[in-house]
Amino acid sequence: MQCVTANEAVALIISNVQSIRGEPAEYAVLTMYANKFVGFVLDYCNREDFPETLIYTATDYISQWLEDKANGGRQGALKSLEQNDTKFQFAVSDMTQLGSQIDADLQSFTAHLAPYRKVRWPV
Repeated sequence: MQCVTANEAVALIISNVQSIRGEPAEYAVLTMYANKFVGFVLDYCNREDFPETLIYTATDYISQWLEDKANGGRQGALKSLEQNDTKFQFAVSDMTQLGSQIDADLQSFTAHLAPYRKVRWPV
């Protein structure tokens, strides 16, 4: 398995997202998302190097986060809707308990990280 440093991973992710989107994203936000994804993977997997295969996964997630941000974010599940006098009701109990959709995405992603985890033995 090929690996890159954390800084190289962030640079590759930023480059990929910019290429795929075909439009400039706010660089500070893009960098923050890339650092968040890389940091999460490194912490969860007990690694100091970043698996190169996850760069494309990070690109997909970050592209979605940027799209969500541009469109006002993802809304919770709609529980009911009325037409006259317009009433919306969201299924609050179905919404993430983690606070943000990005954190929920990362938490659901942990199941896919098992092949990249390194076991750390107590010293």
